Amino acid sequence: MDFQFPFIVEYQKGSLNNADIMSRQSTPLTTLPSKQQKEAHELSDLLYMLHTTPIVDHISLAQIGEKTESDPVLSRVRDLVKGSRKG
Repeated sequence: MDFQFPFIVEYQKGSLNNADIMSRQSTPLTTLPSKQQKEAHELSDLLYMLHTTPIVDHISLAQIGEKTESDPVLSRVRDLVKGSRKG
């Protein structure tokens, strides 16, 4: 196998890894307020959909531009973003 970048894998004892509990342990959903529980479930559903939905076609930037041009809402968003860059 030929790699573009050379690298070395080194073993480190677990005691040398300084990850704290806050970066690893999540809050149980049942203890969150209902609005945050709903948001967590919606995000989970979205991630599942994105993970399981096959990519059918490659979409080019030109196609995105054409569809944006023909969509009134996206065209307005584009114009507002471009306008905010001017000043």
